[in-house]
Amino acid sequence: MAIRLKSVFQDRRSALLLKAVVFGVFLWIAQAGEGGFAPALFFILVSGVLYFSPSFRGGKYIGSILVLVSLALFLERNTVSTAFSLLGIPFFSALAFFLFGAKELVFARARTWALLFAFGVTYAATLALFLIESDAFIRAAFTYGIMIFLTWRDFFSSTASTRISTDTPLVGNESGEEKIVQLRGSHYFSALVITYLGVETAWAVRLLPLDAIGGANLTFLGLIAVLNIILRSAEQGLSKRILLMSVTVFIALLLFMLWMNL
Repeated sequence: MAIRLKSVFQDRRSALLLKAVVFGVFLWIAQAGEGGFAPALFFILVSGVLYFSPSFRGGKYIGSILVLVSLALFLERNTVSTAFSLLGIPFFSALAFFLFGAKELVFARARTWALLFAFGVTYAATLALFLIESDAFIRAAFTYGIMIFLTWRDFFSSTASTRISTDTPLVGNESGEEKIVQLRGSHYFSALVITYLGVETAWAVRLLPLDAIGGANLTFLGLIAVLNIILRSAEQGLSKRILLMSVTVFIALLLFMLWMNL
């Protein structure tokens, strides 16, 4: 029995890897189409098929898959072709792997895969924001905020709902239902906090004499500090130790990044 279960999980992981490869191949086809509408549309349709096959937990990460596809197409058209082929396609294929794995619960720790996906998308969205010209920065910042909100809303809601379904008897349990409602509200609030701080940080960093990569890195570091506080507070409660550690890590990484840009 154990051997059969192991074989099933190996088959699911192989299928997951194949889906990520197919995602990358069709992203490469969209890039080869040089901005054509048909290759991009084909990539969008294939991504939808990959996401909803199977349809299990299809609604959990619907915002995330939309953000992933949008970012992939944007960066494919606004970065150097060779760089995107060597770095961008493997990067987005890995993100697809993380997303599909979290959605389908292929691995034991779905939350870890969802967190890796959320971090990766946050960085990609931040980089895309700093590639936008200054004249269109306000509109781009609004779009950036939507992407960050959808990504982290999906993360908080999906990981918490998984934990509640295993720990809380929902059938005929009114207190359990109230708990879900309260947690959903906190998830939206947490996502809004991250979105607001991300947009504000990007706005401030935009004023500094940094290139797109430097600006994206600095903004991302600020978000990491905030996310570390939020995630650790949700698990352990907010403490001076968590705040001090987050601030220390942020300052150390900030000084290192500024030294690298001298």
